[in-house]
Amino acid sequence: MSGDRRADLLGQLLRLEGSVDEILTELQGFSWDTDELVTLSSADLRSVLQRFERGELTVHQVATWADAIECRDDVGREAIAEPLLTQALFVLANPEINGALETEEADRLLGTLSRAARPCRTGGVESVSQFVFIERARLPSTERLQSSINDLGSEIQLASEVDLADHSGYWPATLSGASSGFEFFLGSAGDAFSGPFPEGLDGRDLVAEFVTHADMGELVCACYAAAALVLAAAGLALDVYDESGVLVGADRILEEGRAAEAYL
Repeated sequence: MSGDRRADLLGQLLRLEGSVDEILTELQGFSWDTDELVTLSSADLRSVLQRFERGELTVHQVATWADAIECRDDVGREAIAEPLLTQALFVLANPEINGALETEEADRLLGTLSRAARPCRTGGVESVSQFVFIERARLPSTERLQSSINDLGSEIQLASEVDLADHSGYWPATLSGASSGFEFFLGSAGDAFSGPFPEGLDGRDLVAEFVTHADMGELVCACYAAAALVLAAAGLALDVYDESGVLVGADRILEEGRAAEAYL
């Protein structure tokens, strides 16, 4: 029964039900040396941030909650969103380092959580796809695409041996020296969607898809590479966060990439 009680208390902590101090006081009666009993999910974090935005929780309460969870061995992280959840806990639990939580920061983190939960066209779970439409004649070389990324001020380096024209699958890259990358697919714009075809493509007959799987570093790489392709090939991107299927320029994709970059 003690294990059930411990798991129940941890569940209350994740959901921020009641006093964190009272929950921690009771948890002190249990050993720290244990396996994971509960899992922090994206939904748990989203709920806390939304309650903060509604004025139901104070900055101090959110920081206390995150600090109580951050280093516990008996609390795991939702696997598909682990990097984001771990970084978010660090940011929220250490206001003296990162600054006190404000509504703007909560909005940005909620947006990142939402983006990380979008399904991709290729069927991956909890994945994000960026779609860029270009004219076949304007397809750049990898060297030209890398130059466009450099012009954006990014330290992303694409694997140079990849040929955009015939590559399909994972494209390795480095982000500030760390291994990263994304999945890349190139095909006919007419075959990309089963639903209504976006208006305003004006002869852009190819679609490039950049796919990531709930890894913030990969999302940053994919967004910068997609934005660079838009700029290098006079392309347009599909705003995958707008269900109306609006076409956008590089700035919109860069906004997503920089939002994700803030949590690395």
